[in-house]
Amino acid sequence: MQTRVRDDGNRARLARPGLWYCTGRSALTSSRTSPTNSHMPNSARTLSHGRARSPIAAAIVAVLGVLLVLLAPASAWAGRVVRVYDVVIKGEATAPAVQDGMRRVLVRATGRREAATDPTLSALVTDAPRYVQGTRKVASGDTLITFDGAALEQAIASAGRSVWDRDRPFTLVVFNPPLSGAAAETARLEVERAAESRGLPISLAPLPVVDANGVDLPRDAVLQGAQRLGGDAVLIARGDSAALNGVYQWTLQTQFATDNFNGSLDAGVNGAVDAMARVQDTAAPLAELEALVQVAGVTTLNEELVPKRLELLRELVPPGTTIALLINPTNPSSEMFATQAQSQTRELGLILHVVKASREGDLDGAFASAMQAKAGGLVIGPDPFFVSRSRTLAAMAPRSVR
Repeated sequence: MQTRVRDDGNRARLARPGLWYCTGRSALTSSRTSPTNSHMPNSARTLSHGRARSPIAAAIVAVLGVLLVLLAPASAWAGRVVRVYDVVIKGEATAPAVQDGMRRVLVRATGRREAATDPTLSALVTDAPRYVQGTRKVASGDTLITFDGAALEQAIASAGRSVWDRDRPFTLVVFNPPLSGAAAETARLEVERAAESRGLPISLAPLPVVDANGVDLPRDAVLQGAQRLGGDAVLIARGDSAALNGVYQWTLQTQFATDNFNGSLDAGVNGAVDAMARVQDTAAPLAELEALVQVAGVTTLNEELVPKRLELLRELVPPGTTIALLINPTNPSSEMFATQAQSQTRELGLILHVVKASREGDLDGAFASAMQAKAGGLVIGPDPFFVSRSRTLAAMAPRSVR
């Protein structure tokens, strides 16, 4: 599916999936609009190139603009994939700043506002620098931090928390009655800021939510209109411009249900995300939920599984083969575990070669040591760091054993 990403603030271009928060003016307009059309929908504004259009030409362009909005394929509006793991921080990427960025990422990744202060996820905040994939300077001297999304998702799951799917409902935001002027711009900025903080792809869209008599359209009719614009859900804010700094009546319409709540502009986005993330959690397979209950109270399954893996390796390799065991030396139980593994490999007629790594930079040396020992197999010890780097380890392992 094609998606659009922000090109310069008013124009959109096709690209690989990425984060963009579309506003109603970013799909079909140019960065320069005619000042004489300030009250027309952005999608219907005409371009200004230094000369005036005739009234007939302007009318034709305006009609074509509206038709383009109505007939545009889903890809013209939809932007599903969210860059959950990119955050911009003020100044340099110091440890406290990176930890603050991690808190913001955890809120986006889980779909829960309380994730930033969840004690279960506190270790991820403490170890935030370990999950940084890269940093670069952006405008005004700020720093863009990219975290390792795959590693974080595995670490969140290992901590017993769910991850909100990155393919999130593209939500069209509709104000009824429509706002105009400064009120509309202020509302757009506030809603987009809240959506960015929660990781929800949105667009302020010209979508009818009432009929000619002002009666609310049925949910199915609203969602059908949203689907023509590529939307999956509709968030309706009811209230005039006087409510801008007050309370709106919010209605979230999805394929699952209709949710109603009251609140400010950011409360509308927060309520929508809370409802969507809740739906995903309740849709978890029953078998998975039962398994989580059955293993409650177990410190780690790896301590029981690794001996089994050694026994399995014994069936796959000849006697006298060297087996590499990767452990984290900063883990208090790692040396005891290595001693137990040493005893077991001796009983199995194998040779154990212990390699150690406690951070990303240690992995190359650990695997080089395994290669020098001519290891015929690799067993990874129980440690959260290795769980968070499982994809990296899977890619490196084949190169370290013969």
